[in-house]
Amino acid sequence: MNIDDIASKVIESLRKEMSDMGHVNIIVAGKTGVGKSTLINSVFREKLADTGIGAPVTQTIKELTKPDFPLRVYDTVGLELGSERQQQVYSDINKVIKDALSFGNKDKYIHCIWYCVNVNSNRLESIEEAFIEQLAIDNKHTGVPVIIVLTIAHNKKLSQNMKNYIDERNLNTKGVCIVLAEDYEDEDFCRKAYGGDKLIEFTLSILPEAAQKAFINAQSASLKLKRSKSQAIVASFVATSFAEGFAPIPFSDAALLIPTQIGMIAAITAVYGLNVDKSMITAIVTSIAGTSGATILGKTIVANLIKLIPGAGTVVGGMISGATASVLTTALGGTYIVIMEMIAKGEITENDLKTEKFTKFIKDVFKEKYREGNVNHKIISSG
Repeated sequence: MNIDDIASKVIESLRKEMSDMGHVNIIVAGKTGVGKSTLINSVFREKLADTGIGAPVTQTIKELTKPDFPLRVYDTVGLELGSERQQQVYSDINKVIKDALSFGNKDKYIHCIWYCVNVNSNRLESIEEAFIEQLAIDNKHTGVPVIIVLTIAHNKKLSQNMKNYIDERNLNTKGVCIVLAEDYEDEDFCRKAYGGDKLIEFTLSILPEAAQKAFINAQSASLKLKRSKSQAIVASFVATSFAEGFAPIPFSDAALLIPTQIGMIAAITAVYGLNVDKSMITAIVTSIAGTSGATILGKTIVANLIKLIPGAGTVVGGMISGATASVLTTALGGTYIVIMEMIAKGEITENDLKTEKFTKFIKDVFKEKYREGNVNHKIISSG
């Protein structure tokens, strides 16, 4: 298998990962002017609230989504507490939840409700508290949790005081998160956006397992979550492929490592949700493996990776220990995570991947990841 084949297989495997991922579905509610659209656009990697009016699903709820994006946001509009509109919104929220359950389409199940409250209102009105509490109680049996999101939180002291007050009320909600979704500036004060990552991490902790993969892919506020999930993927692939005993692998079969690594790379790419095409995958593999062109055999790639291992020298025959294969795959996964994170942060582009400077940097990262993996393996083995 050559590099061109490897890139094609990664893209093929990535498409399957995305196809199998399904959707995470979140209802976002709150009074007019609480910053729901700003919140949605700040924590997810697609600007769903910029897609226009969305598709109406009830009188007061519209669905925000995009093709090939594993998230649906159900945005409530026109919620005015103390009016007939309030009861309509309440009924519509419950209708969306119950309809999905009654139709039995798991891909449409609602997984969570974010109820947004503007911190600068200074208090949680009793009528709003009653609305939230009833919504949470009514959906205990549907398994749809409610999180209160304190928005536009540029005054941290005020925000914390309100959170403390709500916490003391012991509502049937799962928790309270404070978020300033975009930087806030006035004449002599600037508050950087914060809290989006905490909201994402807390939400993930209460989502059903079936929705977590889609949620991690869709969110952009917490690279920590993406990194943690990707590291777990690497560990899983290594554990599955190089099980007990770490049996030696004949170097003639070294190319058999490639399918494992293809699946691992595709799974990590799906976590980060980046727009990665075949040419980018080719550039990444070329940078890491130190090979180029479409005529390089898979085992040559493995050989070049092994050359990067301190003290390993050049492998021309014999056996690769299972331990070496394991740490090799761990190092490759760790290096790929570094690349994904740099792309996600906008620190590198596809053109950078093809430069000598980047190739040298990535080889240094690979060596370091190998050293880390080798130390960890020795600790586990001796334990």
